[in-house]
Amino acid sequence: MIFSMPQFFAPFLCPLLDTYGFSSGSAWGALLMWIGCFVSSFANSFHVLYLTLGILTSIGLQLTYLSALMSVTAQFENSSYFGLAIGLTMCGSGVGAFASNYLLAWLLSIWTWREVLLIESAILLNILVTASCSHHLDAELNAKTLVKHEIEDINHQNKYPSEADLPSDCSITKYFWNIIPFCLCIPSLFRFRKYPLLSSHSNIIKTNAENSDYDIVSKERINGMRFSNRSLSFGCPQFLQEFTSNFKKLFSPKLWKNPNFLFYVIANGIAGAGVVIPWTFVYDHVLTTLYYLNDQNSIGDINNQDISWLPSLIGFGLLFGQLFYGLLTSQFGDIGTCFKNNNQDSKVENGSTCCQRNCFQSINKKCQLSKYQFHLAIFLITLLLNSACTLTLALVPLWSVQSESKHFELFSHQEGKLLALACFFVGISNGGLYVMFPQLIIDIVGTELWSSGLGIFLTFNGLMNLCGTNIGGKIYDTRGSYQMALLIAAFLSLFAFLLVVMKEIFTWLIKRSTLSANSD
Repeated sequence: MIFSMPQFFAPFLCPLLDTYGFSSGSAWGALLMWIGCFVSSFANSFHVLYLTLGILTSIGLQLTYLSALMSVTAQFENSSYFGLAIGLTMCGSGVGAFASNYLLAWLLSIWTWREVLLIESAILLNILVTASCSHHLDAELNAKTLVKHEIEDINHQNKYPSEADLPSDCSITKYFWNIIPFCLCIPSLFRFRKYPLLSSHSNIIKTNAENSDYDIVSKERINGMRFSNRSLSFGCPQFLQEFTSNFKKLFSPKLWKNPNFLFYVIANGIAGAGVVIPWTFVYDHVLTTLYYLNDQNSIGDINNQDISWLPSLIGFGLLFGQLFYGLLTSQFGDIGTCFKNNNQDSKVENGSTCCQRNCFQSINKKCQLSKYQFHLAIFLITLLLNSACTLTLALVPLWSVQSESKHFELFSHQEGKLLALACFFVGISNGGLYVMFPQLIIDIVGTELWSSGLGIFLTFNGLMNLCGTNIGGKIYDTRGSYQMALLIAAFLSLFAFLLVVMKEIFTWLIKRSTLSANSD
């Protein structure tokens, strides 16, 4: 559930973040994760854990993850360092995956699992502080709306009713319904008491903001919110309309009739079903095999800490891969630079405004296409790498390992070294898949539908992650070995590669036939 459930909530959480801001998402995500782990420490049944860890913690995880990813995308989407920014954002998961195994093992050796969950809840609560990192960006993105409402407040001094003017038939149900949007946007509502406007904002609203600071959250608004359940909705202007508008984008024909987007989502989801299998089962695969050899007296006593290095190496490879792919994509095809340089060349060659506009659009389309093709090529290479490394994990001849020493050391044998290398490169390929999907979604659907496309992408990916872990567990239950599960995981990545390649070939053939027909 921890793998898949957070992604199932993405279609609903992406519109919420678009409406309320990234700082609100980070803050409420931290609180939900803290509550989930804290309550889980007192749980006495799995049904309670399904609710606390499976639902509450999953929503919190996805809120913080999406807040970080969407805020970085909003800040760096037009920068040449966009890929590196995404890689640095994602590398936190690599650090956590690498360090958490030993941290949890050490904690569990001292305390019980209930006490460890309490410690983990305290650690997760620190994410609340990171919400402040998005305050400034939220203020930038929402400055226009906030200033407009401030001007409306100035022009309508009687906007907030007095206590005597309030309707007497206000129901408790209606009051709590209206307080929901206010509570959701508390972190972003009180981000700044005073915010200096940019010149672009002042030009849009036709006011002079060169020497003025606008009180975005005035004392009158705060006082008014205490008196009227109706004014609670002013905390996030046009709450229902904005949320509905953002939610409707999930069903946009530009997404569901876009073959590039649909094929990418399906291919990445198929690969995702295979990616979780080595990550989840490589430890158990090696451990069960070595215990069998130990029972046959082929090897000595097994050190479990040596085997725990394998998932940690996947985490370390994930960290390295995220940074490597981030640097790789940041150094090629910067659309802003390409766009600027070619546009300057077109202006020098021809002074016609009409011609400049046509050249401007043509160059923009060409740069965007080349960037998408480059990102797609990296994605395909990453799928092949993941398939090859997962296949290596499945085919390493652990059954032939023999050792006469009393204590068996896995990494002193060639098979152990090969497993370690394969795990590291599996992590690198996983990191590449994580870094590439935000960039490919933007390349395909654009920034306007980016959050909606992200929600659809994560939902399908979560579904396939759930299928992958269930497939791996079911195969072990029926065959008593994870080798077949690893072979299927390798095949899934290869199948995703072939699916995208076939789609690109058919697209090229269709375009070629269309051009031939037009030329005739």
